[in-house]
Amino acid sequence: MNMTLPVDFERLPEFRCLVGLMKERVTRLRHGYGAPSGAADGERHMPDKWVEGMAVFIVMRLWVELAYAAQTTNRPGVLSDRAEKLLVGSLDPLFGEDCGIVALLRETGWLEEEATQDSTKVFRCKVFARDNAHLAGDFKSKEVRGAAGSALVRGRPRVEREVEQQSLLMPAETLLVVDETKATAGEPGGAPKMRPLTRDEILGCIRVIKTLDNCLRIGGRRTAEYTQGILADAWEVSRKYSEAQLVEFYQWLMVERDHPAVPERTEQLLSRFDAVFNARRRE
Repeated sequence: MNMTLPVDFERLPEFRCLVGLMKERVTRLRHGYGAPSGAADGERHMPDKWVEGMAVFIVMRLWVELAYAAQTTNRPGVLSDRAEKLLVGSLDPLFGEDCGIVALLRETGWLEEEATQDSTKVFRCKVFARDNAHLAGDFKSKEVRGAAGSALVRGRPRVEREVEQQSLLMPAETLLVVDETKATAGEPGGAPKMRPLTRDEILGCIRVIKTLDNCLRIGGRRTAEYTQGILADAWEVSRKYSEAQLVEFYQWLMVERDHPAVPERTEQLLSRFDAVFNARRRE
């Protein structure tokens, strides 16, 4: 496992800020390392080079813990709870418990607070994340992602032929949807007006289903398997997401389809499409 640290990290504003704050708070170091013998607490001072060296050590320890955390969280740059404890435990003997290493790294810009899906807060280092995506346990190389994109493009003509053929077998009123151009019947709270899907809309639904089948390696879908439920879910997806968003998602799905968290069936994926789509974007 090889982690990447910018060669000029000592010139980064975060590092210069870290050194500056450490010089101001040097008396907080345990036992006043570097202080003249017999000096009072308020007179403890350390040579600037010593402070800079300790700042380098802090950054290196941060990088090591982030590297290990990336393999388990699959989110390079995120300082997990376990990684935070290990980081603090490795630095407290030198700096003392009252130094507040994580708070110091946050104050100097190395760590930023970030909200998660379950509304909890985590700390993330953007500098680390920028150069160390390859450390994620589920990392896929550019070559693998490129091959998936090429396979998607090559398979598009076949999918379009199957979409056209399938549309001819669909009943005239395949699915009724809310007619958003008309007001609800009667008083407020009345039943909404319904309409059948147009041919282009039916093509769009089948295209979503067929493409997802292709990404998940599902073939031979019969006409009876185009149920009201799967068509309704496909309709919501086709109207909610742009073609560019869907293509990006399809490319991601072809790479990650074997991941345990990815549904195995198109029906399952469509029923929770928003959750899977948003989870992918947060990775």
